Amino acid sequence: MASYSLLRPLLFQLDAEKAHHLAISALRFGLYPWCNSRQNFPNLHQTIAGIDFENPIGLGAGFDKNAECIPALWKAGFGFLEVGTVTPKPQAGNPKPRLFRLESDQAIINRLGFNNKGENEFKRNINNCLQASENKRIFGINIGKNKTTEDPVSDYLHLLHEVCNLSAYITINISSPNTPGLRSIQSAEMLDDFLGKISKVSNQLQVEHAKRTPLFLKIAPDVSMEELRDICTLSLSHGLDGLIITNTTLSRPANLKSRHKYEAGGLSGRPLSALSTETLRQAYRFTEGKIPLIGVGGVSSAEDAWEKIAAGASLVQIYSALIYQGLEMVPKVIQALSERVEREGFANISEVIGKSS
Repeated sequence: MASYSLLRPLLFQLDAEKAHHLAISALRFGLYPWCNSRQNFPNLHQTIAGIDFENPIGLGAGFDKNAECIPALWKAGFGFLEVGTVTPKPQAGNPKPRLFRLESDQAIINRLGFNNKGENEFKRNINNCLQASENKRIFGINIGKNKTTEDPVSDYLHLLHEVCNLSAYITINISSPNTPGLRSIQSAEMLDDFLGKISKVSNQLQVEHAKRTPLFLKIAPDVSMEELRDICTLSLSHGLDGLIITNTTLSRPANLKSRHKYEAGGLSGRPLSALSTETLRQAYRFTEGKIPLIGVGGVSSAEDAWEKIAAGASLVQIYSALIYQGLEMVPKVIQALSERVEREGFANISEVIGKSS
């Protein structure tokens, strides 16, 4: 069986977005050979926000936007998946080209703009997956607004009603840099009003369905410390179940080498690692560990995952590194993380959370 490292040069001859669509098709039709790697390491088991996770390594949102590949991706060994971002109406996203590999930096820049097939197609895919499922698959749904929606909260409230019973958790994405005006919701005054409305509907749905679906908020790495403190305070006061830290960054480190480094959009991958980890560390301090944090940004190894967890993350997500290493990296990271927990003398990965904060 050929490894991803042998196929990567061929895939990298393609436009980045075309290569992504090819990968999605391969996963949908069972043509991706590295998706049969589920392993069980008891020292990585945790219960977070009422959800039982076999391991803390998850797939970040944006890879499987339309929830087409959940069965195949689950076989790769992830402890959880996050699908979306889904918006109420289908939308094409921003003009192409809009996805760029920064190979020498092990990074990605995207300005996709929540391109997806909309909630109806998304829900059909989810329901097909749930009906066909033979195993317990833990996944969350990342929701966002349509570009042309004038009242952003209306899209989020609508989607909460539509998908509240379809997943283990729901992520409120207000931090993509590629939808005009979206990040302004993170300002204290707007966020207070926004989360108040979100929490009210969430509580109503809990009563209606006799079940609570945890709500996570995904935030940007480009906020000031004062803004981050406000986000953390408001998230606690409105009863959110966790924060995902962080989305892509608009900043550009001075040491980027790739010719694509000046492309507009959000930067992810290895150059985001330090910024996202520091934001995570500060959020852990501001929240005093009272709600779970999910660390994402620049995770490409077990060492990176450990650093995020020690900074305060209960769970960690991977995305950009998969483009360079393939799904083969997932079981390797999980096994190495388990081995380090044992080597460091901990009984469970949960004991590592916040150790360096």
